[in-house]
Amino acid sequence: MTKLELMIDDYERRLKEIDEEIKESEALNNKDFDPMDASGGNFDDAYRLGIDHGDIFARYEEIYEFVKRLKEFDTV
Repeated sequence: MTKLELMIDDYERRLKEIDEEIKESEALNNKDFDPMDASGGNFDDAYRLGIDHGDIFARYEEIYEFVKRLKEFDTV
């Protein structure tokens, strides 16, 4: 296996880990989601939950795009 293939495998593994974080985060955000309940009554914590949710998606998107580019090199 080439170094590039190993790198792709590593980043794909990271994507799977982040995907699990996304699923956990989305479990909180169903149609009955109440930010005050989720934050234990502290609305600042509910705001932080939204920021964290966005951060998870940003990490996923960055790695996904990076892997896509790496795969282009692998096919050359």
